Amino acid sequence: MKKEIKLSTLLLFGLLLSGCNFSLLGNSNNTSSSSQKEMNLEHNISIVENENCTINLSKTKAFRNDEVLVEVTNITEGYHVEKITVNGFFIDNFKFIMPDEDVEVEAFLSQELVSGEKKYYVKSIANEYALIEFESDYFAPGELVEINYTCRGNYVLDTFYVNNEAIEGTSFVMPESSAVVSGTFVNSILDTDWQVSCEASYMTAYSYWYFEYGEESLNIKVIVDDKRVCGEEFVSEGRDKVAFSDNVEIILGTKNNTKGYVTNKTYKFLVACTGKSFVQIANSSSSFGGAQSMSSLLFTSTTEIKSLDNKDGYNGYEVNMSISYDIFSIDRESALNNLTACIAIRNSTTYGGYGSSWNCYNSDTLYWNNCAYHPVIMEDGKLLER
Repeated sequence: MKKEIKLSTLLLFGLLLSGCNFSLLGNSNNTSSSSQKEMNLEHNISIVENENCTINLSKTKAFRNDEVLVEVTNITEGYHVEKITVNGFFIDNFKFIMPDEDVEVEAFLSQELVSGEKKYYVKSIANEYALIEFESDYFAPGELVEINYTCRGNYVLDTFYVNNEAIEGTSFVMPESSAVVSGTFVNSILDTDWQVSCEASYMTAYSYWYFEYGEESLNIKVIVDDKRVCGEEFVSEGRDKVAFSDNVEIILGTKNNTKGYVTNKTYKFLVACTGKSFVQIANSSSSFGGAQSMSSLLFTSTTEIKSLDNKDGYNGYEVNMSISYDIFSIDRESALNNLTACIAIRNSTTYGGYGSSWNCYNSDTLYWNNCAYHPVIMEDGKLLER
């Protein structure tokens, strides 16, 4: 059930390189195995001519996953390499991994003098977590430089550095020299063993669950990574308006060996990406009654929509719940290592409730409809299967 986060790791390459004419370096030591070559076709590597430099390649044909080295020489005086691309994608570290297709290598050079006025160029050190760009390649000393960036995967900005010096925010004043900008980025989703995924219409949403015993209440945070969040309210009224939008769902109770649900003591909490929520209490060992009216002191929840456009690191939403121990008629000391949980997620990809799927965390010893097997929430926030 644990999700392996895959990043789109296009190797970026924006340091000292530039390109055109072509000559051949020695063969790379990183060659494909004979079995790989029997399975894959060899592809061509070509270059784009540039009158201000020469591009040298370690090979002009390669199999998929071969390593290809790039070298730029004979750079015209007054020019520097801005970036190197392979089929339009940045590469870094003077090398790239061959895809399963023909590729074209191109170097982009810039002049250090612009209209006779001395300006200094700014460039970024490429990384696998974000694309860093500027409005111009050159700035005069004292000009304000805005750093534009787009994160990949679940990563968000930590700190930018200009010439190895940390800066506040995403802008800096251009020094009387060239500026090299680098950044550090962190994963916005911390690792957790308790994850649930749900596929709907070939789109998979992933949820990550975190638990904390607060002073007065159990606090739950859920991060949902979802490419398509359907948050509009539907025509149907009442509970369905919540139940058939994207949502997270959890059954909570106290540790016991009762089969099924514990009547009047097992609760189900559902929070939709719209922010609407409802609570149900078990009215038998196999069913829950109608939605309960909970005072804000007993149960509160908030949701926040996330978007790559807002630099949040992922598309989806975040849910935070606070559930008072009073619901279970116990205090914090009695709640520690005694509350149990079973978690679920709904993934909606079309408005109106269609294209909607539901999935809960299951294992050989864990059942959604049987509290006797629900994991215990431990004091450190981890869940312990019984």
